[in-house]
Amino acid sequence: MDIGLRTFRQCTHCFSRVNSLESLRQALSMYIRRTGQGMVMDEEKDKDMVSSLLEFKASLDSVWEESFSKNEGFCITVKDAFEHLINLRQ
Repeated sequence: MDIGLRTFRQCTHCFSRVNSLESLRQALSMYIRRTGQGMVMDEEKDKDMVSSLLEFKASLDSVWEESFSKNEGFCITVKDAFEHLINLRQ
């Protein structure tokens, strides 16, 4: 685990101790939606959109496993945010 993920894991632990994981999930969802929307709506990069989104999802999966200890609530947050991104182009 790299130092960034370890630090993020420690922050997650602190949030859980003060019953603030919901705030952290909301912030994660907003981050995913904003970052992903930039990928999805950039028509100049249409040909790279799918690979960019897959790389983004892989990095989030790593954060989920290492920093959120595979917490189901964070898994649902990531899944819901990506569903939102997929529906942007419909």
